[in-house]
Amino acid sequence: HDTSSERMRINKDGNVGIGTTSPFTGYKLTIAGDGKAVRFSAGDNVNSQSFGGNTPPTGAKPVLEVRTQQLTGWPAVTFHYENILTSYLSVQDSPRQFRLESSPSEAVTGLYVQGNVGIGTTAPAARLAVHGPARIGIDNWDTQESSPQQVLRLYSNGISGVAPYSAFDFMTSAGYNYSNKLELRSWDYINGQTGTLFAVLGNGNVGIGTASPGQRLTVVGGSIQPAAGNSAAAGIEFPLDPGGGSGDEAWIRYYVESGENTKLQIGINNDADDDISFYQAGAERMNIYNGNVGIGTPTPQALLDVAGGLITMSSCKADTTKVINGLCMDSSRRGPSRGDEASRTCMVAGGHLCTYGEHYTAWLTIGRMVESGDWLGQANGDDGMMCCNNTTDSSNFDGPCSRSDSRSFRCCYSTLGVSY
Repeated sequence: HDTSSERMRINKDGNVGIGTTSPFTGYKLTIAGDGKAVRFSAGDNVNSQSFGGNTPPTGAKPVLEVRTQQLTGWPAVTFHYENILTSYLSVQDSPRQFRLESSPSEAVTGLYVQGNVGIGTTAPAARLAVHGPARIGIDNWDTQESSPQQVLRLYSNGISGVAPYSAFDFMTSAGYNYSNKLELRSWDYINGQTGTLFAVLGNGNVGIGTASPGQRLTVVGGSIQPAAGNSAAAGIEFPLDPGGGSGDEAWIRYYVESGENTKLQIGINNDADDDISFYQAGAERMNIYNGNVGIGTPTPQALLDVAGGLITMSSCKADTTKVINGLCMDSSRRGPSRGDEASRTCMVAGGHLCTYGEHYTAWLTIGRMVESGDWLGQANGDDGMMCCNNTTDSSNFDGPCSRSDSRSFRCCYSTLGVSY
C-alpha cells in the first residue's frame, strides 16, 4: 500500500499482482494499468522516450519496454530451453533492425504465426502480404556456388497416395565469376525435381525447356503455338514500321476462311515495293514484288518473270502418257471436231495437235499407232490440214484433208518448256 491505495498483492497461491487485487490464476505475475507495464533497462541510458524520441503511435499502449545504453549493446529478449540459449529477439542500432535470430548451436527450425502477417501494411488479406519491394535470396559470396540454389518453393499438399505433394522451385545462380541465372523447376512426390521449365539468363536470353538458351528465346522439347486468326492479335506479328514512316507491317497467320477451309497467310503491307523473298543456298530464289512473281530476279516486271533458266514440267499431267523425256500425249482420243476446233482445243489445254513425227515416235516407243483418219498437227495450204490416211505404211501415213472435216485427234505436250 501507499497512502492512497493498494499497489501490489501476493495471494495465498504465491501469485503476484501489480495494479490489481486479483492476479490471474496460474500466472506468477499479473500487471494491470493504463501506463507502461514493464520496463527493463541496462546501462545508464534510461531516460529519453520510445519511438525515436516521439510519443507512441495513436492507440498504442506499451506493456513491455526493453532498453540498453547505446554504447554497450542493443536491447534483447532471450529465449532458453533447459538453460540453453535457443533464440533471441532484439533491436539492432546500426543498421536499425528488428531481429529474431537463432543460436548457431541450437537453431530454431521455424517461426509459426497463426493468422495473416503484413509487412508494410496493417491489413494483410493473405497469410503473407508485402506492400513494397521485397528481396529473397541466398548469399554465396564465400562459397560461389555455380549450380543453381533453391530460393523459393511454391507447393501444394494433396491427397496421400494420389498427389501428395507438388511444387515449383525457383532457383538462382550468381556471382562475380558465374553468369546470373533464374530457373523455374517442377517437383513432385513421385519423380522429385525435374528439369528446367523456364530460365532467364543475365544477358537477357530466355529458355523454355532449357537452362542454357543461346538466343533471346530458345524453346526445347515442344512447339510454339500462336493463336489462330486473321488479325494483328493472332499468329506472328513483326514490329511495325522498322524503317520509319507509318503503316508498314508484316505477319504470318493461320485462320479459317469458311467451314473447315483454312489458310496460312504470309503477308507484308503498305508499299507496293515491299516484297516477300524466298532465300535458299546463299541467294534469293523467288520474290513477290509489286504484285509480280519473280524467279531468279528480285524485281519481276510481269505477273511471272523467270530469269536465267528453263521452265520444265517434272512429269506428265493427268490423263496423259509419257512418250519420251520432254513429250507427253493424251491417253485417250478427243473429238471428233473440225480441224481448226481441234487445234484450238489443244492450245487451251496447254499443248498442240500431235504431229506426224510425234505419232511416229509414240508408235516406236509405246506402241501407240495413230488411228486412220485422225487429225495431224500440220497445215496443208490455206484451207487444208494433214490427217492420217494410211496406217499400213508407217513412213507415209499422212495426207491432205479438208479443214472442215470432223475427225478425232490427240493433243501433245512439251515438258521442256522455254529457255530464258
